[in-house]
Order: sequence, then structure tokens, then C-alpha cells
Amino acid sequence: MTENHFTVRPHAAPCHKLSFGERRRAYEKHIDEVDARIIAESRDKLDRGEITLIPLEEVLREHNALDLLDRQDRAG
Repeated sequence: MTENHFTVRPHAAPCHKLSFGERRRAYEKHIDEVDARIIAESRDKLDRGEITLIPLEEVLREHNALDLLDRQDRAG
């Protein structure tokens, strides 16, 4: 999709005619729809092999190793 996932779409009624609660509910509904679309697209990409998930433990190990190297560099 070429659509920006974070674009807030205007609703049928202008916001100034909606109560705060109505605007909040409309915004929350929109965000839920965007989240659902992002999740569905991500699952499709995973299924097609376009993206790969890296286990959190592996990411943390690499982060900690880089952090250790950074501290050693600063220490001299």
C-alpha cells in the first residue's frame, strides 16, 4: 500500500460538530483500524519471507556486547 499508516482520515462530520467524547472515540477507532492493517500487512510479509523476526534474546545479547565495547572504548 502506498498510503501512510499514520495519516488521520477526516470523518463525515466536521470535528467542531462532534463532542470531545465522539472525537476521541472516532480517533480511537481509526487508530485501531490502522493497527489492525499494520498487523495484517506484517503477517503477510512474514508469511512471504519478506521480513524475519529476530529473537529478543539475540537482540539483547548483541546490544549488551555493543554496550560493553562502548564502555571499554570510553575507559581507554
